[in-house]
Amino acid sequence: MKFLPLLTAAVMILSAIAFTPAPVFAVNPPCGSVLIANTTLKGVITCASPVGYTIGSAGITIVCKAATLVGPGSGIGIYNPGFASVTIKNCDVKDFDTGIGIRDSPNNILTGNYAYDNTGPGFVVFDSNSSSLLKNSAYFDAAGFFMNYSSGVTLQLNKGYDSTAFEGFGAYASSGNKLISNTASGNAEDGFSFGSGFTSNIILSNTAVGNDLVGFSLSGSSANLIQANKATANLGDGFVLNNTSDLNLLYSNKAAGNGGDGFHLASSSSNNLISNTALRNSVDGFHFESTATHNSIIDNTALVNGRYRCYDGTGLFAPLQNFYFGNSGTPVGPAYSVPSGLFPS
Repeated sequence: MKFLPLLTAAVMILSAIAFTPAPVFAVNPPCGSVLIANTTLKGVITCASPVGYTIGSAGITIVCKAATLVGPGSGIGIYNPGFASVTIKNCDVKDFDTGIGIRDSPNNILTGNYAYDNTGPGFVVFDSNSSSLLKNSAYFDAAGFFMNYSSGVTLQLNKGYDSTAFEGFGAYASSGNKLISNTASGNAEDGFSFGSGFTSNIILSNTAVGNDLVGFSLSGSSANLIQANKATANLGDGFVLNNTSDLNLLYSNKAAGNGGDGFHLASSSSNNLISNTALRNSVDGFHFESTATHNSIIDNTALVNGRYRCYDGTGLFAPLQNFYFGNSGTPVGPAYSVPSGLFPS
């Protein structure tokens, strides 16, 4: 989420722009128009203006029928600055800074849209509660999907892949949201990155594959349910909790074939790891730094990882600070843990 300062500046500039409402057009409205009624867009629409279209009324629907909105390399393709219950559907948006962005706009629906070749994030949800992003795709943008200061948002069946600079999905300072069955693939940083203040969310049945850093990264993110997700063939670790990511439940997740550890915890406490699987990761199946304490590790499985089934740094120079029960490993490959006995064959 290193692009946040740039994004914040862009949002502030857009908020300061004064727009004049445009009339309803029988053909495509010109770029820079404010849309105040249901609108259908068709064909290739090339914009020289910094904003392709701005939403100017609540409760309207923008539908694209084989339409592609092409930008000047900056600005934002479709922008909602504060109108509720707006639907944006089936639009292709490329060559802007941000593809589609909503701010202070509750109960919006973004579905079936494609954002690609943008110099910033494909999709931005900023302070827009109870909105839904369904079956959208972001690819070859600087980042895929970004959410900030929002609650009650559902992101489901979206794809963020091949970002050129950042993560596929990023969120922070948001609670009570659901990320379900999304895919992050081939991104320049993490597949899914959740930052400070990302609390009490549900992260369910998502897939992170082939990303350049971590599959699922939580930093300063607490009390989340992380269930039935898969992290596969990422260059770094599969799942990471650090920087006081506490009180999370990781249940029935799988980390396989990652370049680092399957599951890695640092400076994070009171998490529950239950029925997870670490398979053929290059380093450890489960790795706990000395600062990861009071975690419960129950009924997990570590299979054929490159070094240890489980490494627990809290037990090297003091009594073990984490609780283990019912875990198992494999006799194939390294058949030990540190301390010994944590993942018996």
